[in-house]
Amino acid sequence: MHTNKKNEIQKEKLIAKIEKNLQKKIVGWELAELKGRIEVLNKLGIYPKSGLGTAWGLILFSGEDESSKSEVFFYYPATEGMFDFFFRQNSGDAPAEDQFVNLSGLEKLHFETPKKSIFSFLNPDEKRTIFVSAEKDGEELNFYFLLMENKGAEVAERLQNLQ
Repeated sequence: MHTNKKNEIQKEKLIAKIEKNLQKKIVGWELAELKGRIEVLNKLGIYPKSGLGTAWGLILFSGEDESSKSEVFFYYPATEGMFDFFFRQNSGDAPAEDQFVNLSGLEKLHFETPKKSIFSFLNPDEKRTIFVSAEKDGEELNFYFLLMENKGAEVAERLQNLQ
């Protein structure tokens, strides 16, 4: 079986699993790294195993189709290293679980891309970055996404159009 075909089958299985967990239809996604202070990620409901302020996952768009009003989630898959696995097996702890954050449920949600400057060439990740500000329970939260495939401006516009 070709690698591309395997990848497509794996993607379909993952999306089906996510749709089952969320009870929502997924119409699009972006592979991204969520970055911010660990306290901010924890307030969002993301608890990275590393204890650092970074989590690799998917920005998920749910809805009826690409053109309909949708919700946005961040999906952080269950991760577990070999040491964690053996420790959990011996201690009787529950396995790691997938983590989801409903970004559309945050208050004062705002997406912005970095302003281009004459020094932009020094930071190649700039065009794939989206800054996010929001409030949760009256507290301001600031974090950002580093996208892997698409330009930040395109995804930020799609995110901003949700409101």
